[in-house]
Amino acid sequence: ASVQGNLIGTNATGSAALANGGGILIGNASHGSTIGGTAAGAGNTLSGNSGVAVWANNSNGTTIQGNRFGTTADGSAVLANGSASIMLYASSNSVIGGNTAAAGNLFAGSPGAAIWLADTSATGNLIEGNTIGTDASLTQNWSNGVGVRFSGPAHDNTVRNNVIAHSGFNAIRAAADVGSGNAFLGNRIYGSGEIGIDLAEDGVTNNDPAINLDGDSGANDLQNFPLLISATTTGTTLAVQGSIDSAANTTYRIEFFNNPLGSENASGHGEGKYFLFAVDVSTNASGHADFDLAPQAAAVTEGSRISATATVNLGGGVYGSTSEFSLNLPASLPSTAPVVSVPGAQSVNEDTALSVSGVSVTDPDDNLSSVQLSVGNGTLTVSLAGGASIAAGANGSSTLTLTGTLAQMNSALGTLSYQGNLNHAGGDTLTVVATDGDVVSDTDTVAITVNPINDAPVR
Repeated sequence: ASVQGNLIGTNATGSAALANGGGILIGNASHGSTIGGTAAGAGNTLSGNSGVAVWANNSNGTTIQGNRFGTTADGSAVLANGSASIMLYASSNSVIGGNTAAAGNLFAGSPGAAIWLADTSATGNLIEGNTIGTDASLTQNWSNGVGVRFSGPAHDNTVRNNVIAHSGFNAIRAAADVGSGNAFLGNRIYGSGEIGIDLAEDGVTNNDPAINLDGDSGANDLQNFPLLISATTTGTTLAVQGSIDSAANTTYRIEFFNNPLGSENASGHGEGKYFLFAVDVSTNASGHADFDLAPQAAAVTEGSRISATATVNLGGGVYGSTSEFSLNLPASLPSTAPVVSVPGAQSVNEDTALSVSGVSVTDPDDNLSSVQLSVGNGTLTVSLAGGASIAAGANGSSTLTLTGTLAQMNSALGTLSYQGNLNHAGGDTLTVVATDGDVVSDTDTVAITVNPINDAPVR
């Protein structure tokens, strides 16, 4: 059966509600139905109904494409249904949306869920390419209570490449009794009143300890989320370091998201306003995997919050359970190494002190942590009157490490004195190593020639 090109729950112009109790009921074992379509005029407007707009009950293989749920016929305003827009109850292998713009559905204003999947027979369903909670231009807040809801125990479904915005509660919500294998891939999720992805309807679910090999049960097996350690942006690329602790000897798809500063979730986890890229990582026998990604193309500004999810990769383009969003990490600019400046080659007579002027350090990041000075055939001395400290080595030794502020360390460097070892003549090298708080360093050297002198004869 096909239902196409209708106004269901509205007046003849699609601009006001003429409510039905419900919209379309696909009854028991009514398999292979089509609601809407991708051709011009095939889509329906299902709005203003007091109940569920489309209810598929124990009916498999339904295709729902190109429709408007909860808006006027022209898609310019909200005309909400009174309950969920779509309920797939005990129904499998259905498609809501698709991988073309014409296939996507528009959902607005449902006080419950825009899309609700329920029962253990709700499996193998694909929700793809839909716009949920905003208009086609992505500028309006047309909130649904929940974007996509799973309950009792729906399993092995895919939610992919949708925009799910401004949900009153969660963009994706899975009850505690939901099964595993529900994959959430490449979605744009933002503006949720609670966390973006909620497994077990209890807020952020902390990862279980690595020693447990992510062995807990619950919605999507309460899949652990990744831990992000660093996120470095140039404005056009992003490099990320992190890890995941989960099941042993398993491959995971790690998806990365950008949340411009101010759009991040209040929980500190996610959401995922802009999907950036994904990589696969495989855990070892202890369930651990590190990732250290070379810069990937990504438009990210300094301070934006980077988040990630983990999804079991079963191979062959098949995916299993997806986690909640990770704890966010601010994107930082690449660390710039300090710069050591030194004078040219120096010379001094044997057994004579040499004042070495012209040694200094600059640090664009203003987080210089230390300056190490060393020579091979002599000793070094600086004045600490400017406030610097010697953290390692000592005055009058062959090596010393200065700490303090940049100004304090430069003040000490301005007093640097070299003294060759007794009766030493020949070459020596002063090495200067400046290290900043990001453990990035710069090294420079000064060649020192110690000239021999005729010592008075000893009788």
